[in-house]
Parts: sequence; C-alpha cells; structure tokens
Amino acid sequence: MRLIFQETIEQWNNFLPLTFTKPISELRLGILTIREKWEKHLLKETAGFITKEYLQPIYNGPTEGLHLFINSTILPNQLLVEAISKLTLNQALIKDGIIIAHLKDSTHQNSTPSHVSFNSSIDIIRFSWDLIRLNHTQISIDFKIITKNRLSQPLPEKCTYYGEKDIFIEEGAKLYACTINAENGPVYIGKNAIIHEGSTIKGPFSLCNDAHVPMGAKIREGCTIGIHAVGGGELKNSIIGDYSNKGHDGYLGDSIIGNWCNLGALTNVSNLKNTYSDIKVWNRTDTKWLETGTNKLGCIIGDYTHTGISTLLNTGTVIEPFCQITGSGFHPKFISAFQWGEPKKYVTYRFEKAIQVAKKIKTLKGHTLLPEEESIMKSIFDMVKI
Repeated sequence: MRLIFQETIEQWNNFLPLTFTKPISELRLGILTIREKWEKHLLKETAGFITKEYLQPIYNGPTEGLHLFINSTILPNQLLVEAISKLTLNQALIKDGIIIAHLKDSTHQNSTPSHVSFNSSIDIIRFSWDLIRLNHTQISIDFKIITKNRLSQPLPEKCTYYGEKDIFIEEGAKLYACTINAENGPVYIGKNAIIHEGSTIKGPFSLCNDAHVPMGAKIREGCTIGIHAVGGGELKNSIIGDYSNKGHDGYLGDSIIGNWCNLGALTNVSNLKNTYSDIKVWNRTDTKWLETGTNKLGCIIGDYTHTGISTLLNTGTVIEPFCQITGSGFHPKFISAFQWGEPKKYVTYRFEKAIQVAKKIKTLKGHTLLPEEESIMKSIFDMVKI
C-alpha cells in the first residue's frame, strides 16, 4: 500500500500563489513537507497526487493497486495514524463531514466508501497563512519524530547554547561562533547546513539540509529555512522555501517565501498595520479581499520571484510566481504572475526571458530546468493572461 495525496480545486486555489507550481502536499511546514510528515508517520511511500492537471507531468496521478488516499490539508498525529491503520478496504476516515483518508484500490475508484468517524481533534490548513500560524508548533512536532532514538552530533565549541537537550545537529553541519537558544522550542540543524559567525537563533527553528545562515543574522522564534536556502538579516515566524535566498539585511516577519526566490539587500516587509487591525489579502479566484483573522501577516510570495535592493512590501502582500520586483516605494498588495517592474510601472515578463532566468537560477544551484517544468511555467503564463 502506498500513499496518494489529493486536494480539491477549491483547496488548491486557497493556497495560491504557493500552489501555482506544486500540490498542497509539497508545501513545507515545520521541518518537513506535508507529504514527508505523512510518510514518516505511516512509514509508507508516495505513489502519486490528485491535483491540477497541468501539474501532472511532474506530480503524476495514481496508478493501479491498493492506495491510501490522504487529504492534503490534514496534518498527521499519532491518534490519526492509529485510526487510519484500522481502516479496511473502501473505508474512509471522516470528521465533521471532511474525508481525512480513504483506503481503496482500482476496483473501488467510483464506489461510495463506508464511513468511520474520527472524534479527536485534527490540525487542518485552509489558507496559506495557516502555514505561518502553525509553523511554530509543527517544528516541535517534526523535531520529535525526526530525532526519536537518535543522537545529535556534538555541539561545536566556541558557540553559545541555551537548552542544549533540544538542539539537534545532523552529520556534516557546521556552526561557527553563533548563539542558539532552544529554551522555548527546539532547534534542528540539517545535514551539511552552516551557521556563520555572530548569528543569533531562537527556537523553534529549522535549518534544512544544505541551507545556511549568513554572518550576523537575527532569527527569532518560528522560522524555517528550506533545503539549500539562505536565511539572513532579521527573521521572525517565517518560512523560506527550498533554494531561495535571503542573504542580506532586511526584515521578514510572518511571511512565506516560495522556492527559487531571491530577496535583494534591504528588502523589508511590514507585518503589522499601524492600526493593529486584522489584515486582508487578495484572493485571485474569488476576486475579492479575504479576512485572515490575524493582525500579523507579512508577505506570501510564489516561486521564482525576485525583489531588488531596498524593496518595500506592505502587510498582507501577495506576489505570484515569476516576478521581478524593483524600485522605490511600497508595491501594491497584489502582483500577478510574470510581472516585471516597479510600483505603477509593471510590464508583462516576456516568457522567453522568464525561461532564460529560471534556467540560470537552476544552474547556479546545480540543477537543470526540466522540460516538464517549462510546460508548467507555460500553463501558468497562459492562465494569468486570461
């Protein structure tokens, strides 16, 4: 039995712009992606995804055989795992009318499952800003499952530590004259990750494999820096996606940066309105402003978007993928995909140029832009032109 991660179109839309380029299950939350959380809890491999059709060249659909279909917006816990392990063929675990998991094979693709109620609490994500809200606790949850029955590498000398028992360092990681405080939450340092001199880090914090923290960074609670990513300057309660760079000074709070992004020096993000009122964000699908229910929200940026030096972003700013944002003054709170320019002077990013830049970004990180990725880029480009 292998796993299939499924999402409705409505669910997928609610996580734009992050899901333009990937399914919900591939979003990082805490230390792991949602898919990786379920794989570790259930000790199963993933067989496929039910997501937008144009993503299928990379995120393939289900194959024949026995599969456990997982709702990508539900986060695993031990009680859920125990309930799922008791499911029999064509049974679905549900709570409040929401299907959490469904065990079925190719002979039951269109049949109605029998329902098994789950009566304990669940963590469900409904919008992208829920990732920010839950990142703090999810780092702690992931930390326990990743480090269970394992020993950390020795804490290097010439660093300052608080709460040493909740600091875990993977093989190959290097720490130079930094300060780490894990008294209020664990600190996880992935394989071959680097923390440079003078950096101060408070947990919960996750530095994923091959990522690094530049000199003098100030990282407050609830931050995740993805695989091969860079997280510098001042960070608070934010997620920096895989292969993205925030290498310079500038404040980033209560925000999510997608994969393959770059924030120019002194890019600053506001995460609190002067009135302290709740923040609204623009929803592309419903073409209206949505209440987030929080007064702390910075920016949500899609993959492959870059900002120039001294870029200013207001509270609740949404920038879609494949944008190049420059210039002085605050940018608008919603910028559509494939835009290039400065406030009030945007032009559509030429697709050929966007491909060229994406290839260059990949090359600099030791990767190649696949034809399937180009196909996804073209689908997004055509989608936002409509």
